[in-house]
Amino acid sequence: MSGLTKVERIASVSAAASHDLNDELTIIRMSTELLIRKANPGDPHWRVLMDLKLAADKCAWKTAGLLIFSGLKGAQTCAATLERMIEDHERK
Repeated sequence: MSGLTKVERIASVSAAASHDLNDELTIIRMSTELLIRKANPGDPHWRVLMDLKLAADKCAWKTAGLLIFSGLKGAQTCAATLERMIEDHERK
């Protein structure tokens, strides 16, 4: 990532983090949706499932914002995971 401006580096990290987070959120949202479909409003866990769905939806909205930010003109994406980027930064 050398040769990138600070904004481009931030956008690249944002892209990596957003894609990783989006993958995990997809699993959470799909699992929650399946549980909600199987439960009924009288179930004692219904409110917890609805709160979980709302929280996951809010996180997905924020992740979408990060993905939009990471698409700034001139920003370069790279094929790296967030964990690898953090490890690379810690080595410096």
